[in-house]
Amino acid sequence: MIIVTTVGSSVFRKIIEKDNNFKREYHRIMTSKTNLRPANKYVDNGIKSHIEGIEKEMTTYRIRGEEYSAEIKSIERLIKENPDEEMFDVYLICSDTVESVVAADFIKKFYNGKKNVNIHFDLPDVNSLIKNPDSIYFDPNCSKSIEHCIVKGLQVFESDRFEKEGMNYFFDALLKIRSVIGAKEKEKKEKKKILFDITGGYKAIIPYMVLFAEVFDIPIFYIFEHSDELIRIPQLPVEFDYSILEQNYTALSQLGKNKQITASDLLDNFLPVGEGKKIIENLKDKGIITEENNSIIFTPVGRAIWERFKELKKDNVVNKIAANLIELKLFEHFVNKYPHAKIEHSKNIEAENGKKFEIDVYIETNNAIIACEVKPGGNIPIWEKDKENTIEKNIKEGAFRNIYSIYSNKKNGIKKIDLRIYLYTTYSHLAQTPIEDLRKLKEKYKDISPYLSFYLIKVPENYKTDMRWKINGNNLHKINNI
Repeated sequence: MIIVTTVGSSVFRKIIEKDNNFKREYHRIMTSKTNLRPANKYVDNGIKSHIEGIEKEMTTYRIRGEEYSAEIKSIERLIKENPDEEMFDVYLICSDTVESVVAADFIKKFYNGKKNVNIHFDLPDVNSLIKNPDSIYFDPNCSKSIEHCIVKGLQVFESDRFEKEGMNYFFDALLKIRSVIGAKEKEKKEKKKILFDITGGYKAIIPYMVLFAEVFDIPIFYIFEHSDELIRIPQLPVEFDYSILEQNYTALSQLGKNKQITASDLLDNFLPVGEGKKIIENLKDKGIITEENNSIIFTPVGRAIWERFKELKKDNVVNKIAANLIELKLFEHFVNKYPHAKIEHSKNIEAENGKKFEIDVYIETNNAIIACEVKPGGNIPIWEKDKENTIEKNIKEGAFRNIYSIYSNKKNGIKKIDLRIYLYTTYSHLAQTPIEDLRKLKEKYKDISPYLSFYLIKVPENYKTDMRWKINGNNLHKINNI
């Protein structure tokens, strides 16, 4: 079992209640003016020896750690509640305070020698910290740094820094822990249960952690300070609507690529012509993106939802239903348009070698073959090297290629070949970059491009829930500039 727990200051409050000498030393060392000292002051010459003295004093109380540390109390309760688990891996996440670092060390030492609990908290060596005090912080670019998850900027004295720096690194830490756990599971071919323990740490981070848990379907547990009862915070019976991410995938996938992306970049290249400003404002209003130093970036919550969306998309979980819905609407459209034609949904086209390729909607009239593929307009799978089930693969060796090979041969009868790509979106236009890529695609496959055309289906905002809408001349048009 994996337990991710935030670390607070309960251990100090409990000891201070019993030890006035400890209280005086604590306030002298841990605080700087009105604020707690940041974590990178842990090895400062002026206070390091005093911190060591505090840590030594705390040794007396470590034997009864469950009594003094809320984090230990909740971890022990979780262990007791899960007797079938052989091993508990506990990842500690600390705030940007010396206090939190010392508290995490207290927890780590409490579990030293206990075979069924592995506390993931190991600070860099002292010499490294003296040379570079900031190396104490979690580094999102280093998998090993989840072993000392001290989150830079995660403090409650500067709200702007908490939001822009602390929460970004906090979500980085949660994502990295989850990623490393996933890689280990894949390597060992075993699935481990993961849960969040939010008993300790700043209460200001609880809403964010709850939201992260909702997005990634992770159980959350909590113990009230004056109770021994372990409380599970229930997850809401809701599903996230990822359609806004799918519709703007081309634009959003540009963020976080270690380069500055401005609003102008998105408007000129990656958002539908004439609609980009409204889309950017909508994404801001929904808390997906924000603008900082003239750059468009994900908010911490937006990035978590984006990462989850990509996982589900990779597993082909999201938007499969949406694509099938559009295919059926298109099938209905052609049934009404060509009442005497042979029309099939999900027809298999067999190649000469016996391999079968599926076409979404297939229409055969007396003098024409119309083959239709449906793709999302905000995330068009164009190039074979980039995605699965791409337009290029279809043209190169798939259903389009085989239809072309069969019916361009006069021995099979003279029939007009019409190969169509239908792109569905809630917008009236496509972005400039995919339009240019589709032009390049047609240029690359000159033999088949005269038979290839592109259409845009403008679907209603609520197209997944209101089934009354139909494809007609009002929401369907041919894209002539490709």
